[in-house]
Amino acid sequence: MDTMEQLDLDLLNKDERTVRLFGKDIRFKTLTVQEHLKNESTAFKLEQLSYDNEEDLKKAADLVIEYIMNVLELNKKEASKITMEQYTRLRQYMGRQELYDQGFNDKEIDKIEKEAAKKQMQNILK
Repeated sequence: MDTMEQLDLDLLNKDERTVRLFGKDIRFKTLTVQEHLKNESTAFKLEQLSYDNEEDLKKAADLVIEYIMNVLELNKKEASKITMEQYTRLRQYMGRQELYDQGFNDKEIDKIEKEAAKKQMQNILK
């Protein structure tokens, strides 16, 4: 698992809450509690979709774009250009940041992520 320091090197410019996308620095939005909870709800909805049909795939893509626009200072056109890898890394960063805010350190977060991955694999194998 990546430590926060490694994620910073790949995703963040050290002392700023920005990401480097499309050749420019994009600022993270400062979220209100309501906006944060909305984003978590959006991420949860994404996890619940079946992706079995074209309609669910379209919903998922729209939810990813909505999430990105709510977290970063991007418009819909720009958010639509985000790759899945960039979105995955952003979600990983946001999840780790939330755990840091709760007082966990890198080692504890790595353990939490490892346990979550194990549970996810067990659910897939059922």
